[in-house]
Amino acid sequence: MSPNQSEEQWRPVVGFEDLYEVSDQGRVRSLPRTFMRSDGKRGGRRGKVRKLAWNTSGYAGVQLMELGVPTMQLVHRMALFAFVGEPAPGLVGCHNDGDKTNNALSNLRWDTSQANSQDTVRHGRHYQANQTHCKRGHEFAGHNLRVLRNGRRACRECTNAHTRAHYYRQKAKAA
Repeated sequence: MSPNQSEEQWRPVVGFEDLYEVSDQGRVRSLPRTFMRSDGKRGGRRGKVRKLAWNTSGYAGVQLMELGVPTMQLVHRMALFAFVGEPAPGLVGCHNDGDKTNNALSNLRWDTSQANSQDTVRHGRHYQANQTHCKRGHEFAGHNLRVLRNGRRACRECTNAHTRAHYYRQKAKAA
């Protein structure tokens, strides 16, 4: 270990304090425990680092068990709750570098949904910010780019064609 690296720190997972811990590096482990088996004998489990599962949105999660009930928890939220604390109302867990797989505490913060969305644009991962042409092939540039009030972009050529078509439909109805 180099002098710059510190030892991995572990804290209890909020809500599962006696069963699991999360590290500042984004890993989750179960704690060793004993229990009474159904046949009346004492049983036990060794603690181990849990395998991560990825949800459809690309976030790492871990299935935690308490009293036989499974619960899927997101790793970045577990780390933030354990090391930073509960967020103020309206805040969400954000990844500073935009990489959902990097759950190190140094890469995480509580912030607003809007700031999280702005991160996707800044990191070049926003689906619309990466578009260079509209669905009809017109380029989003110069005089053809129209920025709407909600921040979305529109093709001026397509908007004009739609407006003309609407005008002529209305004129035909009136006649």
